[in-house]
Amino acid sequence: MQNKNYDIALCSNYVSPSPNLNTYFGEGNLANYNNDEVNNIISEVNNTTDENILKEKYKRLIEIYKSDIPYVSLYSNKHIVAYNSELVGEITPNWFYQFYGIENWYK
Repeated sequence: MQNKNYDIALCSNYVSPSPNLNTYFGEGNLANYNNDEVNNIISEVNNTTDENILKEKYKRLIEIYKSDIPYVSLYSNKHIVAYNSELVGEITPNWFYQFYGIENWYK
């Protein structure tokens, strides 16, 4: 595993509520993922406290992640949302908050 000589790795991972992005996207990450724009964004978010800039940068990171898909999650044993099929709206739980966007859910 250390020399990163593999095509796929099946492993488990603990993700904290506030994960260090370098672990997943920085130099030497498990997926050998490298994206210059992501590296620049990580550098910028590590050096700012401006909430508007952080929201903008994290939104862009999510877009890049959805496009590149450097990691594929099989499941999460925590923060799973089970809901009735009659529930509609944008149901988008994430690894930070399982009820993300709940204000947009309706029946």
